[in-house]
Amino acid sequence: PRKKAERLKFLKEHLQFSGSLLIFETPHRLCALLKDLQELIPESEICVLREISKIHQEVKRGSPEELLNYYKQNPVRGEIVVVIKERGRVEEGFSEEKLRSALKFFLHRGITLRDSAGFLSEFMGVSRKTIYRLGKEF
Repeated sequence: PRKKAERLKFLKEHLQFSGSLLIFETPHRLCALLKDLQELIPESEICVLREISKIHQEVKRGSPEELLNYYKQNPVRGEIVVVIKERGRVEEGFSEEKLRSALKFFLHRGITLRDSAGFLSEFMGVSRKTIYRLGKEF
């Protein structure tokens, strides 16, 4: 959403669900989104992906405050995906169902298996081999 009130309503509605949240955002609204996330969930881990599956792909992780400070100093261009890590998640492993769902999401949007595996491996802490094995199903 473009306006702050609409964005806050959207975030409050969607942050109550379990699971990670993926948001496609424009470069000029990224800092506004990060400010809102800082107000709502300051302790959460956020991942900002720029230009997924392109040569200048960039991945930045941190709290909303850390990322806001970074992007205020380093304006961003290109396609942006913001991933809000599931809150209250136990780090003892991963759900194969959630991994399969995330992989399907990326593949159906034209992102290669290689690039999807790289991102999911880093973000979910799962080996690329496991992701490639699941990717053969699609």
